Amino acid sequence: MSFLDLPNETILQIAREQEFQDLNALLRTNRRLAHLLRTALIDNVCAIRAGQVCKRALYAAADRGDKEIVQRLLDRGVLEFVGDGALMNDAVMSVEEMGLKVLLDCGLDPETRDGEQQTPLSVASRHNRLKAVKMLMDDKRVDVNSTDRTGRTALSLAAGYGHVNVVRALLDDTRVDVNLSCKIPTTSAF
Repeated sequence: MSFLDLPNETILQIAREQEFQDLNALLRTNRRLAHLLRTALIDNVCAIRAGQVCKRALYAAADRGDKEIVQRLLDRGVLEFVGDGALMNDAVMSVEEMGLKVLLDCGLDPETRDGEQQTPLSVASRHNRLKAVKMLMDDKRVDVNSTDRTGRTALSLAAGYGHVNVVRALLDDTRVDVNLSCKIPTTSAF
């Protein structure tokens, strides 16, 4: 009898006892197993509590447009393992635009801040990720005028790095305040 001829319940029981890498290999063998074992993989990923593995699983599901799996990962507490803080900041650099939309649609906060106190919009603007900038600006939860720890806005970052198309997109939004000035600390001559 082949493994695939076993009843689904038996396959699931076997899958729950596998290491993450072995379970991932089983998932790739055929579509039936991929569909059957995806919840077992999520359970396995969440059980090992490894931040990078959880983040890869979350990003892969988002890039596939699989809201059900993203939501299941979030419901299982994956943010506790990967850190909620700058996840979206990393996502604007790591996932495709569809994946970013899935993460936003599943409730991830678009106003998280990284170590520089930059929001995902600022990170996307700084790195010339035009589609991500537009998507974030379409989200009403995003403060288009937020500043980082030195007072830089998404607009000042895009302009400072010479990202003309991002600057244009930001200027097209009437909420963007072009008069905000940076509060970059100055050094005293004394």
